[in-house]
Amino acid sequence: MRHISPTDLVDILDNCAEFLDNYVDVNDGDDGQPVPNRAMSLKADVEAARDAVQQQIDRDNHDH
Repeated sequence: MRHISPTDLVDILDNCAEFLDNYVDVNDGDDGQPVPNRAMSLKADVEAARDAVQQQIDRDNHDH
């Protein structure tokens, strides 16, 4: 298994979010209101993970 740097991880997560964007849609919820489909929810999680990793990179760079 190869080593993945935090910067590489940000790039990988960006690519995942971009790929998932092709599948983002809404579904009708139980109450008739639109709700995010699985791809939309997963994309939001991927973007949140990417942002968390990027914030850690930024903090680490600031501390040095």
